Amino acid sequence: MKRKDFLFLLVIALVSFYLLLPVLPSGLTAPLNDQAEHYWPQRHYTKEQLIKGELPLWNPYIFGGVPHLANPQAAVFYPLSILFYFFTMPQIFFWFILVHLILLALFFYAFLRREQWPATLAFFLTSVLTFSSFIIYQIPAGHPVSLSGYPWIFLILLFSANHPAKIGAMTLAMIGFYFSGHLQIFFIGLLLIFIYLTLNRLSELKYFFLALALTAFLAAFQILPTLEFLSQTTKLSWSALAESYSLDLASFRTLFLPARNIQPLSYLFEKYNLYFGLLPFWLFLFTLVSVQKSRRTFSAIILIITGLLISFGPKLFFYNWLFKSPLTYFRVPARFYFLTLVGILLLLGENVRRQTKLQKFLPVITLLTLFDLFSWQKDLIKPLNRPPRTAIRFSERNARIFTDANLFINKAIMLHQFNLNGYDALIPNYFIQNHYQAVLSGMAGGEKRGFPVTYLVVNRLTDFYHPLIHQWGISYFLTDRQYENQKIFPLIQKDIFVYPLLALPGVFPTEQIFPVDDLLEYSLLDKIDRPIERICYVLNAPENLPRFSNGKLFTESLDIFPEKIIWRGKITGFIWVVFTEPFYSGWRAYRLKNGHWQPAAIYRGNRALRILPVDGCSDPVEEIIQFYHPVSFYFGLAVSVLTIITLLVYYFLFRSQKFIINIT
Repeated sequence: MKRKDFLFLLVIALVSFYLLLPVLPSGLTAPLNDQAEHYWPQRHYTKEQLIKGELPLWNPYIFGGVPHLANPQAAVFYPLSILFYFFTMPQIFFWFILVHLILLALFFYAFLRREQWPATLAFFLTSVLTFSSFIIYQIPAGHPVSLSGYPWIFLILLFSANHPAKIGAMTLAMIGFYFSGHLQIFFIGLLLIFIYLTLNRLSELKYFFLALALTAFLAAFQILPTLEFLSQTTKLSWSALAESYSLDLASFRTLFLPARNIQPLSYLFEKYNLYFGLLPFWLFLFTLVSVQKSRRTFSAIILIITGLLISFGPKLFFYNWLFKSPLTYFRVPARFYFLTLVGILLLLGENVRRQTKLQKFLPVITLLTLFDLFSWQKDLIKPLNRPPRTAIRFSERNARIFTDANLFINKAIMLHQFNLNGYDALIPNYFIQNHYQAVLSGMAGGEKRGFPVTYLVVNRLTDFYHPLIHQWGISYFLTDRQYENQKIFPLIQKDIFVYPLLALPGVFPTEQIFPVDDLLEYSLLDKIDRPIERICYVLNAPENLPRFSNGKLFTESLDIFPEKIIWRGKITGFIWVVFTEPFYSGWRAYRLKNGHWQPAAIYRGNRALRILPVDGCSDPVEEIIQFYHPVSFYFGLAVSVLTIITLLVYYFLFRSQKFIINIT
């Protein structure tokens, strides 16, 4: 790196630091609080478990329990998550965001320089990208995970080469990209790299696919649990949400006027973040008249068109055909504008590079652009000044402790519905069968923000006392909205309300089970008129097991740990035992009978609960232990280890073979 390159990057680093400086004391940005109420609890739990020497496979504090490591946004294996162990929470987010802004500038600048672009032009384009509204708006919106993904795109392009020796570097960069935690950004990045290599460096494309294949094997211990998680989870119907997060004609006003002059920063910020500076915009239009045919020009135009077409989302006829599973998990089509932004900058740079007279003014244009972008963006970077709304620890015998008292109240991030058990965008799909349309219709109306949602069960009934909610064993429901005709406890904070629920204990027997063969049959539960203690609907119950309980259950203790549950007591006779814990593949159960441990089957009861058939006829059952042991993780770990061994063997064999050839 030459001295000029270092000085240019130092300027960007200093501007980034000064831009974020107001956030340094708290580390949290306002006005949107996904960072505080979504990412902070996630990273806190990851840090807490790893410091204890435990791998955070399961998180018991969301929805009554969900896979943690399998959720990519937890970013358990992300290399730069190590920052969270050296700084206090939540101040770490200041440094986390700053580091990724600098890395984005560094990798994009290095990529342009590798393409033989002049230093001043590379500095100009890097400044525009780094401080564009698309990037900076991620900060007040509280999206550090999406922001952390973008730098890796250009690192992969930087390592891309028509030589096998670069495959290792590309693979490591791709693994880091995947571990950064945002699947949509990962997909957008791969699409950008594919288009660029196809149209500019076609000979390198095979190495890109080889690196992608190696990434799939080496990161299998994260990829396979994530795929299992996605297969067993879903989101609300995205049609109306995706349309809200898509570009429209009004969005294009922000190309020449910052969004805050059109609409205040809101959860729809991603459709109003097109601004990348007044001078670069008009310069781009001015240089369009002198576009010359070349591979780089063509690839930039393809990036611009591709990004725009996808960013319009459901407004275009092919969207529903294109965004089928698994792409339906990408609820924000407007994020594909990143392709357009990069395409605009590459096309702008290609045109400016051909005009030597214009390049003389680039230093002045760059400084004016930095001043322009900084002037608009600095007003968006504000600290979260209000005190944290800490959650009370509601704990009773056989009841779960919901959250850490030092954290913000966790949030069901999609509907921004505060409660003690939710801050994740994905919810188990059997919770929302035949329910989501009613919830969505409430959101789409604009006057209401949806029907009440506990995020344990999305229910079309506005009744917190519905049997589907009671069965969870949850004693309280916490929200930032007050509902009429509901019993309410005193306020925790000025805008937080607590509703009591008549919850069931953590474990109890049910008198009878009713077998169902398909999840759709769970719609019967909407008409349920008998409590779960009387009858439980069980999915795929074996034919050879009794349908009625004829024994007795006495509970001595029920100990709940993050990834383990231990019940002690006595069961005589045959009983269907209901645990008010969420059903999820990966949980295993064993029962202690006559001094011997025996495996016990776990079935899905009443859509969401764990139910175990326990036979204590000949000898009483004295203990049942359940633990989370996901096969997808351990199988993926085995695949990753075997891949590493294979690569090492190949490397040393190849090296020794080459050594022998040199001797002979």
